[in-house]
Amino acid sequence: MIRPEIDATALKRLTSELKEIDPGIASQLKKDLKADLTPFASAIQSEMPIDSPLRGMVHDSRTGWSPVKVSVGVTPGATYGKSFARIIVTQKFGEAGYKIAEFAGSRSFGYTASGQAMIEKLDKKYPLIGSNRKGGRFAFAAYYRKQPMMLGIIETILNRYIDIVNKRFD
Repeated sequence: MIRPEIDATALKRLTSELKEIDPGIASQLKKDLKADLTPFASAIQSEMPIDSPLRGMVHDSRTGWSPVKVSVGVTPGATYGKSFARIIVTQKFGEAGYKIAEFAGSRSFGYTASGQAMIEKLDKKYPLIGSNRKGGRFAFAAYYRKQPMMLGIIETILNRYIDIVNKRFD
C-alpha cells in the first residue's frame, strides 16, 4: 500500500520561513488548513452513529455510548512522527464507550467470552476496516473514505504557501 507522507523537516522549514516573512502568514496557514478541513470533520461526525451500536452500551457509566464530537487539529510546526493536521474524535470527559466500540477486535479477538461476543456482534454490523483489522469501525472508516480529498486540499494549501516562500528566494 502506498502511504502519502509529508516531510516533517520540510514542513517545519516552511513554517519557519513563513514566520520570517510575516508571523501572520504562518498563522493564516493554520487557519486555512483548519477552515478547509472542518467540513470533513462535520461529514465524519454525521456518519457516526448517534445511538449505541450495541444494546449493552446503553447506560450512563464510563463505558456507555454517548454522542461524539469530531473536530480538526492543526500544528504546522509538528516534528517527525507527529501529525500536523488531524481529525479528533472526543466523547464527554472520562467516557470510553466510543473508543471501545471503534477499536474492539483491532488488537485481539477478545480475551473473555463477553469480549468475544461483543466483537462478533460489532463485526456483523460494523466490520473493522483494513485487511489487517487495524482500522476502526466508525470514524476511521469515514476518514479513510475522505482521506484522498483531504490530502488534495492539504497539498493545494501547502503549495500556495510554498509559492510565497519561493518568491522570497527569486
